[in-house]
Amino acid sequence: EEVMPRAASLLLGPPHAVTAYRFNSLTGRMTDDDMFSSDLTDVELRQKLGHITIPTLLAVSLDDEYVPEFVDSQALASRMCTAMAAGSLGLAEIFPIEEGGHGLRLATAQRKFVDGV
Repeated sequence: EEVMPRAASLLLGPPHAVTAYRFNSLTGRMTDDDMFSSDLTDVELRQKLGHITIPTLLAVSLDDEYVPEFVDSQALASRMCTAMAAGSLGLAEIFPIEEGGHGLRLATAQRKFVDGV
């Protein structure tokens, strides 16, 4: 649980403190936090998300500073919903939020999120 140097977190996005465990989990393949990676196969996504059977609203920030520009967030969200058991039951819905970043820093984005939930 040691904190990595802030410079290491630049690989993830803005320079925030992150533990070595969390850094590895976010950058490793099929780790605890590797469920949002665009390079996961459909089978791997099902392994990570297939257990979700309850109604799910997948809120996706379309300008998330932690998501590389080459990733199509809408397409990834669609793949994630399909991987969930809830998706095949018609219980998973994608809720795109156009702006506001990862933390929904804009009041309009916050309002849209609250209204959607």
